[in-house]
Amino acid sequence: MKTIICFIKRVIFAVFPFIHSCIANRKIEKQLDNHGDLEIAQPLNVLRAEYERSLKGKDKLEDKAKSNIVAITIAITLIMGASNTISGLLKNPLWFWMPAIAVLLFVVAVIYMIIAGTSAFKLLMDKNVVYYAKADTDDIKDYYINKEGNNKYNLIRNNLINTSFCCIRNALICLFIVFTLTLINQFEFADSITASSMTQFSNTRIYYSNSILQNKNSEKLRLTAEDLIHNYYDLGKLKVGEYTGLIDPQNKVFVKVIRQSDEIICVMSIESFIQ
Repeated sequence: MKTIICFIKRVIFAVFPFIHSCIANRKIEKQLDNHGDLEIAQPLNVLRAEYERSLKGKDKLEDKAKSNIVAITIAITLIMGASNTISGLLKNPLWFWMPAIAVLLFVVAVIYMIIAGTSAFKLLMDKNVVYYAKADTDDIKDYYINKEGNNKYNLIRNNLINTSFCCIRNALICLFIVFTLTLINQFEFADSITASSMTQFSNTRIYYSNSILQNKNSEKLRLTAEDLIHNYYDLGKLKVGEYTGLIDPQNKVFVKVIRQSDEIICVMSIESFIQ
């Protein structure tokens, strides 16, 4: 049972890294000024060296935060590119659920990047706190308190950096899934369409899905579909990027088409119906 609970916690903290960071940082902040009864066994030279390391640790963490900001800038560029990429998926989805998933992941990626940027800037601005020992002092207690304060703030900074990194990672995973869905949609859509060698009008070509062309009895239906397309085209009812259902009550035929562009109309299905 404990193993399952630990696994669930890890998943939650991986998906929502800021939760773990907030909990940990609050605990550390409560301990900042709580030194209790000090019993310092370390010699002065050791404390002085550890104090110097605590100052250098702050500088290293700030450098990592600056690197994070660069990574965030690159990720934002990818997000802007993704917004253009998924437009085709929204207009011509292979499956009805794909646009919803793509938009959701896109929004989640943006939220992750906002949190990543907030964490990085919080480290550089809000948590830019340093404990300095008194100059020219041999006070062991002073070195110990300031060293501990710096180390605790370094832990807070490290948690913020970890949150920022994890959010960038999660945002990139979301974008990768969006790009994958887009590629699947493009390739599957392209594979399902074959050019008709017999139909072209007003500089517009009609394409048929492979399932229609493979049907031996589809030739008559195709002629009916083309007449329907001509009529709807002349009436201006075929809008670019939208699916349109065409109905011929006389011949009892339903045709589903999408106008890919001004020059291309794709026929996705042709079906007979009974009134």
